[in-house]
Amino acid sequence: MDDFILQLKLIVVFSFYAVLLGSIFIYNAYVRRNNNEGVSGSLHFEEIPKGMRWMPVLASVAGLYIIGYSLLFLIDPDTQNHYFPVLAMQDTRISILGMSLVVIGMGIFLSCQFQLGRSYRLNFPSEKTRLITSGLYSISRNPLYIGLYMAFFGVFLMLPNWLYFFSLLFFIFNYHFKIKILEEKFLLEQFGDEYRDYCSRVRRYL
Repeated sequence: MDDFILQLKLIVVFSFYAVLLGSIFIYNAYVRRNNNEGVSGSLHFEEIPKGMRWMPVLASVAGLYIIGYSLLFLIDPDTQNHYFPVLAMQDTRISILGMSLVVIGMGIFLSCQFQLGRSYRLNFPSEKTRLITSGLYSISRNPLYIGLYMAFFGVFLMLPNWLYFFSLLFFIFNYHFKIKILEEKFLLEQFGDEYRDYCSRVRRYL
């Protein structure tokens, strides 16, 4: 049973990163074909308060650890027993829960990409886009982030590791800061009363 669960973990972790990176590159090609900008857009780094500009830098380091630890597991599955593992959580039932969260989270993430269409960006678009308020966006203003966080947390449950956990917490906190301080301000400037009305009807998360 342990060998079977290990094989499932390897398949799920590999599939997660393959789908995540593949979907981003596919959308990059799609968006560039339609408006020559691509998914990156603008970082708006200059709008981050000076005292908080260390946050995205540290979040990048945390993100690299999250991805690096996962890739190390794919290369050497015994990695899950090293680098500050949470031994008490190395349980088959917890691993199965983690796999389920990865599948559900990526389903939400891909659905959001599909719903956003050409409005999808990793950062801020340089040109006018549409405000998407239907589908999953009628339930949450940021369902794409929810799906992504769910998937990454699912990986944590599969590969419980203290450094991964704290890296993920900071990664999520940084993106909450980005959403609240930068994205919502940007959307308010772009869509005005339409976005105010949307915020009054739909919560930031759930």
